[in-house]
Amino acid sequence: MAPMFGSRRQQQEEPESVSREFVTTLHEYPGYRIVECFGIVAAVDTSAGKGAGEKGRGSLNAAFGDLCEAAAKRGANAIIAVQFANFGASLGGMMGDAVGTSVIGTAVRLVRHEPAQE
Repeated sequence: MAPMFGSRRQQQEEPESVSREFVTTLHEYPGYRIVECFGIVAAVDTSAGKGAGEKGRGSLNAAFGDLCEAAAKRGANAIIAVQFANFGASLGGMMGDAVGTSVIGTAVRLVRHEPAQE
């Protein structure tokens, strides 16, 4: 079976990022099967100096982007079993407060599941 996104060699030469479409909290991806596991990937990001909602969104987007890049560098095309947590910190004085997000998951290689032929 061919890899889902081009050849393995192409992916190793150009590790960009795992598509967010293939990042899930599930322990498997429907219609696909896991053919290789690259281990745990994690990312943490913080954001300060904006409104609470903007800080939270910025922190989450940055952490997910870093997570996807880390998985791609290992040769993965998906991340399963993703969990995340938000945290806040008061920096005091004029610095205000910060919002952070930590994200962790398992980097894997998926291939499209091919039903058994009769």
